[in-house]
Amino acid sequence: MKKLGDVTYITKLAGFEYTNYLSGNFKSDGIPVIQGVNIKNNHLNLDDVKYIDQELSFRLPRSIVNKYSLLFCYVANVGDCWLNKPGFHLHLGSNIAKIDIKVKDLLPEYLYYWFQKNKSYMMSISKGSVQKNLSMTEIRNIPFDFPNPILQQHIVDTIHHLRFSLTFLLLSFLILLILQIILAIQVKFF
Repeated sequence: MKKLGDVTYITKLAGFEYTNYLSGNFKSDGIPVIQGVNIKNNHLNLDDVKYIDQELSFRLPRSIVNKYSLLFCYVANVGDCWLNKPGFHLHLGSNIAKIDIKVKDLLPEYLYYWFQKNKSYMMSISKGSVQKNLSMTEIRNIPFDFPNPILQQHIVDTIHHLRFSLTFLLLSFLILLILQIILAIQVKFF
């Protein structure tokens, strides 16, 4: 059994980076700075996001969110995560760890689904009575084992298929419900 830190690079925004570079330099638009409050239930919420300009982002290359970087909340909503997409330029903010894959046989989407599946474990090892949190060492030491890439892809494809099927079923149910309501209204008036 490996540790998460054996197969991924895990980093966070250093306190001095926030104080010396980000704080006081936020803009009304530009590169979104993703903080812990911006990821809830594995969804990225840009409603209350801060921005920096591209020049400042490039001056802090360690905190640039790469394509397929996994952003992981390690404070408060511990375990929530977001898998970045190609072409989506983001910058690391507070209370978020950036996790990048360092081995060739680990698929980003598999890692993302693994995090979703193991959120309760991460909550169970988190510390803090008022605000739950994990240290970078605790995150790096999370036991992590993964199957071969073919099985990983099969798992990812199965999850995608199930999500699509569930979405289709829910939409079909809603359409039938709407039709039933329309028919009930028509019968009532005739």
